[in-house]
Amino acid sequence: MSDLVRLVYLGVLTVITSLSMEAMPSFVSIDCPGAEITVALGVSPVGEIVGTYLNSQNVRHGYQWNNGRFTPIDFPGALQSSANGINLAGNIVGGYLDPAGAVHGFLRRHGGGFVSIDYPGALHTLATAINMGGKIVGAYTGSAIPAHAFHGFLLDGGAIHADRFPRCESYHCHRDQFQRGYRGSISSTGG
Repeated sequence: MSDLVRLVYLGVLTVITSLSMEAMPSFVSIDCPGAEITVALGVSPVGEIVGTYLNSQNVRHGYQWNNGRFTPIDFPGALQSSANGINLAGNIVGGYLDPAGAVHGFLRRHGGGFVSIDYPGALHTLATAINMGGKIVGAYTGSAIPAHAFHGFLLDGGAIHADRFPRCESYHCHRDQFQRGYRGSISSTGG
């Protein structure tokens, strides 16, 4: 092999190595102070993370993590909360358990105000993702038997639309189906 071929080969190998090193993911451990369990559920395009953690009293709380700083995200008066999605504007959606045992969705605006979200006639509602346009997707359980079956919804500018997908056994299934069905309209990364 000539010196020129070796030099080109080493140059190509160096470029490939540096490109693959840049593409390697980096991991950050996220542990809420004093939590027994911390789960990340959503991430914004700028890296803000939302999720839920379980404290030593077995109570679930929502949180927002931004560059190592934790902010609790708990719906006022709720027994338990979970933050599930965040968009680029910092608006957060999630769910909370009320004292009567019902689950409701919520929107927490970037400025801090909360709005409860309930699908009409549903036993339970949970908001799972929000895009930059403010479109929110989630899941609800109906009042008819089987009440445990999840159905998806899209909340768009105050109008709520039922899903058009088969029944799912978890709200994650509907979140994923809705995101595929509304590609370009909604995404869990804040769209």
